[in-house]
Amino acid sequence: MDAKAPASPDRILRWDGCVNVRDLGGLPLAGGGETAYRVVVRADWLPGLNEAGRRALVEYGVSLPDHLKIQDGWSKFAVREAMRGLMPERVRLRRSKLGFAAPDRSWLAATLRPQVTALIAGDMRAAKYIDVPALRRWYADSAHVSVTTESYLGLFRVLSLEMWMRAFDM
Repeated sequence: MDAKAPASPDRILRWDGCVNVRDLGGLPLAGGGETAYRVVVRADWLPGLNEAGRRALVEYGVSLPDHLKIQDGWSKFAVREAMRGLMPERVRLRRSKLGFAAPDRSWLAATLRPQVTALIAGDMRAAKYIDVPALRRWYADSAHVSVTTESYLGLFRVLSLEMWMRAFDM
């Protein structure tokens, strides 16, 4: 069996600044079948992306369907599925991988409250993905009610999306 899937137009991605960007979907798996499309991408030199290339990369990542991001309580679902049979199951299915613990809650609840309030007060580019009035009400009330750390993690994700969209003029 040929280990290379044909470089069909649906596999080749155009990200300005990279010469060789492709979706690795369609590659044969050792146990039969093939890799899913839109799960793993190969790129030659991401630091070489220009503004249009970075925009294409962000749009590609944001456009990944939600069910491939999180499914049945599993984060990074598409990556975990792509790695099935390629790494030990105890690693692939580990839930304990947590990143560096930063004091997000105290920063977002107190230290950075003026900056966050200003950021969400204006026009938000992420408005097509979130309920902006509900976010503003929640954040205004969060100073007075008991709010979970997970809620602040969600706020951090919304703020990250907003900052990315502003950085890439989306």
